[in-house]
Amino acid sequence: MTNREARAAGRPTDPVLTGRLLAAALKDLAHSGFDRLSLDTLARTEKTSKQAIYRRYANKTALAQAAIEAALSAFVPPAPERTNPARDLSLLLNEFRTNVFQAPVGQALARLRFDLAFAPIAETLEQDLRFRIRQILIATAFERDMDTRTEILISWLWQNSFCAFNARSPQDEPDMDRVVYLVLGLGSSAAERHSEPA
Repeated sequence: MTNREARAAGRPTDPVLTGRLLAAALKDLAHSGFDRLSLDTLARTEKTSKQAIYRRYANKTALAQAAIEAALSAFVPPAPERTNPARDLSLLLNEFRTNVFQAPVGQALARLRFDLAFAPIAETLEQDLRFRIRQILIATAFERDMDTRTEILISWLWQNSFCAFNARSPQDEPDMDRVVYLVLGLGSSAAERHSEPA
């Protein structure tokens, strides 16, 4: 048992405070970035001490990683219906866009995804998304060039995330159905027909 484990074992941590610390850290990461995340300010804002933070996390990096991982693990993507690959893909990507890429966790991760301490978290997110996209496209007419289609869609989500945080207006945001139809080679007119009310 390490010294840190012995200290942690000696005094139980309050899960409510831990949740508040993670949420506040994620908010700060999303709005100000890692360099401006201050443990002093976080402790003051959450009416606790830096010691309480260090009791939970070894350093600022560990806290930031935990905040991002907690937010990602709270997201449960929808299961595909398996009747229409384009609709399943659009639903999946819309959920990821709304609940991950355009949420505070996405903004924080977009800022940090190339940092060595955070790159594995971004890669795990991308691997999960790749797996889910492949599950939808496998054994369909869209299986051909599946890896290329998958990478285009993931790249589009990251790009869309960057644009969303740079004051791009909502009407400029492309419709997910249109993106999916174009990547699948169905054309934009098919996307327009699909999205028209019946």
